Amino acid sequence: MPPRWALSFAASAWLCLLPGAAEAGPKEDAYAALQTWEAAFNSSDINVLAPIYLPDATVQGIISSTLIVGEAALREYFMAPLRARAQVRLGDMSAQQLSDEAVVLTGYDEFSATLPDGKSISIPGRYTFVMVRRNGQWKIAHQHSSSRFRPQ
Repeated sequence: MPPRWALSFAASAWLCLLPGAAEAGPKEDAYAALQTWEAAFNSSDINVLAPIYLPDATVQGIISSTLIVGEAALREYFMAPLRARAQVRLGDMSAQQLSDEAVVLTGYDEFSATLPDGKSISIPGRYTFVMVRRNGQWKIAHQHSSSRFRPQ
């Protein structure tokens, strides 16, 4: 029979292979916060969405020609899509860890909504989120969204 320490080591190694057994790092934590943002946006509730951003966050949005700075401007910017119950679906994503406290997430998304005339629209886009950890929570410091060409 193998020594007890060998069995313990083998069991520990095996457990590390299980999904979720490894400790998440900054990239995974920042991405989890982005998934929270997706769910908050899809809830159409600005009081759920706004706290995910830093109070002085900046947004270069897909439906604005100006830079959105701060919570009041952010609330105003999101008013129309949330009122229209727009939805977003995140797609392919890449993460770059800048430090233990900062991660840049880039990827593709698709926004969809039904216009007041009943017409459905879909806007394929791309995004960049700069996520920072403040007081133990991941927040959005900057968001850039733009539409992307849809090949025919």
